[in-house]
Amino acid sequence: MFLRALFFILWLLLTPAASFAESTGHLFLRVESVEQKKVLLDLPIQPGDLFYFQYIHSSAKTPIRDTFKVDAKGQIILIEETFLWHGAGLEFQEHEDVQVNYNDKWIRVLLNRLFLNLPIRVGRVSQQYLILHGQSYRLDKLDRPGKCIILSIAR
Repeated sequence: MFLRALFFILWLLLTPAASFAESTGHLFLRVESVEQKKVLLDLPIQPGDLFYFQYIHSSAKTPIRDTFKVDAKGQIILIEETFLWHGAGLEFQEHEDVQVNYNDKWIRVLLNRLFLNLPIRVGRVSQQYLILHGQSYRLDKLDRPGKCIILSIAR
């Protein structure tokens, strides 16, 4: 009888702690190779953290920096694109939920676009970098140019 009571009390005490630990599990910014089905990077990240995808536009040859934020649900939100010139594939008009700011030479596009994951083809000439917490990771050093990788948030 004493052991039953002891196990019951332990169960009551530990169950909420386990549930809390599961609900606040650690998040990682994951870089995964589609072809190899292999995790290339798992970088610790928290809700509210920013990370950046920086590259050179393939035809305009100008720098572009996309700013992403991890929201409270652990989702990826594109909040800003910054570039020097309107190259192909870049946002350039204001419309619902998009604001374009023209500063001295930089164009800033403010957005709020949700991504469940980000498929990216590793470029041959675009010098793509993933930047998190001041650390830079060059994509063509993680996988071969031409290969597809996926950025996502993992628990």
